[in-house]
Amino acid sequence: MGICFSGWEFSSPKALDSFEGAPAPALYCFSIIDTRCTPLPFLPLFFGDTHAGNALDVYHEAVTRWRSLGGMARDLYISVAYVPQLSEDERRNEGERLVSKYETPLNRSASVSRV
Repeated sequence: MGICFSGWEFSSPKALDSFEGAPAPALYCFSIIDTRCTPLPFLPLFFGDTHAGNALDVYHEAVTRWRSLGGMARDLYISVAYVPQLSEDERRNEGERLVSKYETPLNRSASVSRV
């Protein structure tokens, strides 16, 4: 079962450390478990986009910093929505729309370079 954000069907959240990259252009979401969220208990923290075949660096300094923010992001999960039909600009714009709608705190407090 996947997770839906603003009409986009993302994959089921899985531990960030097990993410090996996206085989196609994609939007991605970092989240943490939060039982107040429904229908699935995942709170989105960061939205981004990636090119085909690029691995997300789980040791990137921003990811490491997020994990040390007072436990807020110590157990990060990732969900991916494959969007090969979108151009690079469209993916970036859609990512920005998701950030705006969900007011994801990690998009505001730190950045990670596009992967």
